Amino acid sequence: MRALILRVGIKVVLVLCPFCVGANSRDIYLEALLDFERYAETIWVNCTGSNQPPDSGYWGDGGSSGNGGIRGNCGIAVAYAVLVVAQPDNPTNTLRLTRIRKALKLCCRHTYQWELLLRGWEKMGLGNQ
Repeated sequence: MRALILRVGIKVVLVLCPFCVGANSRDIYLEALLDFERYAETIWVNCTGSNQPPDSGYWGDGGSSGNGGIRGNCGIAVAYAVLVVAQPDNPTNTLRLTRIRKALKLCCRHTYQWELLLRGWEKMGLGNQ
């Protein structure tokens, strides 16, 4: 379900983008994403630990501080998804989609942990704040 929401959200943004910014801005943004992709490939890590979901991965150090955490990784996954939609015939899309799938697989594991944390907050009376 989350993957469907993400795909629909990305398509909506990409459909509306031409009306929000000029063609030159779109080209600049796409070029920036391509530049970032070259860097992102240097920090990709395939998960191998027994306590990590099989066939998953992440960008960066995997830490919860800075951009190595879940929010940073999900942001990179969205950037990769934008590149897939913007360049449908690019041969790199197979690798991009693999990275997205692996990153979201790890994210889903952390989402489960997040739900446990929220239940803890509710027990302390902080759930409605």
